[in-house]
Amino acid sequence: MSSPLVPYEVTNAYESLIEEFRKAIAGANGKVFPGYFPIQSCFARSPENGKVIFELGLYLKGCPCKKLPGKKRLDVQIRALETLEKASWSLTKSTVYLNYFILSNSKLQPIRLLHFDFQEGGQARHPLFHVQMMDEVISGDISSFGADIEPRKWIKSKQESIPSRIPTSEMTVASVLYCLAADHLGDGKFSEFAKRVCTIQSRLPKLRFDALKKSLNASKDFKSSHWFAHDKDAA
Repeated sequence: MSSPLVPYEVTNAYESLIEEFRKAIAGANGKVFPGYFPIQSCFARSPENGKVIFELGLYLKGCPCKKLPGKKRLDVQIRALETLEKASWSLTKSTVYLNYFILSNSKLQPIRLLHFDFQEGGQARHPLFHVQMMDEVISGDISSFGADIEPRKWIKSKQESIPSRIPTSEMTVASVLYCLAADHLGDGKFSEFAKRVCTIQSRLPKLRFDALKKSLNASKDFKSSHWFAHDKDAA
């Protein structure tokens, strides 16, 4: 029998995090779809030698939100694409898309579309870690995530495609799930979730920080210059 593509300790860390997130959202009367899936199916061989791709799609139906009036419902769609280096099982690339929708009068309307991004070595004129506003929803059939509105009924955002990349801390899929829990769970439920996932964090793949270390050691000739110092040699 052939050996698994990804070792158990890596797949189990992702699986444990997702399961704790699902339980926390369910405890606040929300639902995460799909309810269960083999985490091994999220991993695939990368075209790059010595690397593996992790792809995750989740749909939060009835995401807890105290500020939402009346019978409106908040849903959140997540799509994560991460690349892991097999030699160290560290992350060399991470892009996490987030779509926020409000369901009102049987229409699912996008209200916030964004993605978090990181790439080892940096990208030209991009902060090393950043969030970017989007003008298109995540592609794909959301019916498999338990949505009761067909994709063809989505209302496309009409905002202009204006580049706006805002520097952030590292925001991998693990960080995004943690922040979603912080934003939408009450203090008590979030504290419980935070305690449970604290032990998982040390087992999750770490980012490759070579580019960040180089940037932090670069000349501080401009405030926050480390966000673009990795790009100076290419200018």
